[in-house]
Amino acid sequence: MIYGAAKTAVSLWVRQNAVRADWAGAGIRLNAIAPGAIRTPMLEDLMTTEAERKRIEAVPAPIGGLGDASQIGDWVVFMLSDAADYLVGTTVFVDGGSDAYFRPTAWPKAVPMWDLVGYFRRLRAFGNDR
Repeated sequence: MIYGAAKTAVSLWVRQNAVRADWAGAGIRLNAIAPGAIRTPMLEDLMTTEAERKRIEAVPAPIGGLGDASQIGDWVVFMLSDAADYLVGTTVFVDGGSDAYFRPTAWPKAVPMWDLVGYFRRLRAFGNDR
């Protein structure tokens, strides 16, 4: 529970700060990766008993099984490459579908009508800041 809350907090921080002048304005693409259950030495240490192994393997990953650290590495390489030069403020969930399973309607959200005025103000301010 705490781990999931921490991932959410990091995702929100990235989204809120990536567009700031000290990040995007400085040409720095701030993004995050939210890994799921990835087979690492730390996870292996947690799976020393049959009960713990079953508990960890019970985490829903619709694609099945545990992830591999190289899969996270592949995303890091991509996110640092020129192919991702327009990727800003994004959290990529490399979790076998767990986030989509638990939060299928969390994103994208419709913009409430009362927020449109704020969108137009920010749009105008953005143009004036340039």
